[in-house]
Amino acid sequence: VAGVVALVLLVLAVTAVLLFAPQVKRLGIELRLWSASYLVYLLLVFFPQSSIFRLLVPLSPLWGALALPPSRAWRIGVLVAALLGQWW
Repeated sequence: VAGVVALVLLVLAVTAVLLFAPQVKRLGIELRLWSASYLVYLLLVFFPQSSIFRLLVPLSPLWGALALPPSRAWRIGVLVAALLGQWW
């Protein structure tokens, strides 16, 4: 039981740190509040046999934090990775 509690606390701590990262802060308060509230909702109603990938799809706007850095090469790399991901 202690291992499960430790894992849940670790996931919550990492999530909190990521939601307050500078790149995510630049996305705006609405997106951060939506993501945080959706994660709390998942925490409260999570059913272990359901599809985790399908449940995390509404958090996909957070991927915008990867596209925000000012480096043109980084943005092109993210675009290429997204296009390859859609093809895959």
